[in-house]
Amino acid sequence: MKLILSSILLGFGGFDPVGAVLIMAALANGTKKKQVYLFSLMALLSTVVFGLIFSYGTSISLNYFIDIMNHIPDMAYVFTGFLISIVCVAWFIRSTLLKGNKERVDDQKESKFMKFAKRSMPLAGFIFGFWAMSDPTFWAVVALSAKEGNILLTILCLTIWMLLGQIPLYTLVVSLIFNVYEKLIKIASSYLDKNNRRKKLSNVTRIIISLFILGIGIYFFIDSLVYLLKGIWLYDVILKS
Repeated sequence: MKLILSSILLGFGGFDPVGAVLIMAALANGTKKKQVYLFSLMALLSTVVFGLIFSYGTSISLNYFIDIMNHIPDMAYVFTGFLISIVCVAWFIRSTLLKGNKERVDDQKESKFMKFAKRSMPLAGFIFGFWAMSDPTFWAVVALSAKEGNILLTILCLTIWMLLGQIPLYTLVVSLIFNVYEKLIKIASSYLDKNNRRKKLSNVTRIIISLFILGIGIYFFIDSLVYLLKGIWLYDVILKS
C-alpha cells in the first residue's frame, strides 16, 4: 500500500503536459484517432517495460551492491553526498534561473519529435517512453519497486505513475473516445487562458518540484558536513531524537 501511495505522489510530482501537446499538434496536422490511440498505448507500454527491466535489474544486483557499499569507506559517502547536493542545486538553478533556455530546448525537442511522429505514431509512442527516463520521479518508482520484487505490483505502480504524470495526454485520449475532444479543449483553453492560469499552473508545478529537489540537495550537504565536523550521520541524530 505504501508503494502504491508513493507511486501516486510521484506521479503527480512527475506531471508532464508534453504528451498532450504532441497529441494536439498531431490532431491539428490531420492525424487519425487510431494513430493517437496507438501512440498513447505504446507510450504506456514502453514506460512500463523500461521500468520493469530497470527495476528487476536493480533488484537482482541489489545484494551485490549492498556488499560493495559495506566495504566503501565513510569518506566516500561524504564525497557522494556533496556530489548529490551539487547535482540537485544545479538542477534547481537550471529549472528556475535558466527556465527560458530550458523551454527553448524543450520546444526544439518537441518540434523534432513531431516531425518523426508524422512517419509512425506507434513507434513515436514507444520512443516517447524514453522521455520518462529523464524524470527523477520515474527512477524513484523504479528504485522503490526493486525493493518489493513483485512483478505485478511493479507493473501497477509504473502504470499509475505514467497515467498520473501524463494526465493531460490520457484525458485527451478519453475525450477522443467519447467524441468530446473539441469541447474539452475549448473548456480547458478558456479556463487556463483566463488570468494567465496556464502559465501560473506551469510555474507552480515547476517550483514545487524544484524546491523538492533543492531540499534533497540541502539534506545531503548538511548530512555530509555534519559527518565531517562531528563524525556522525545526520539520519542517526534524527533517529535518536
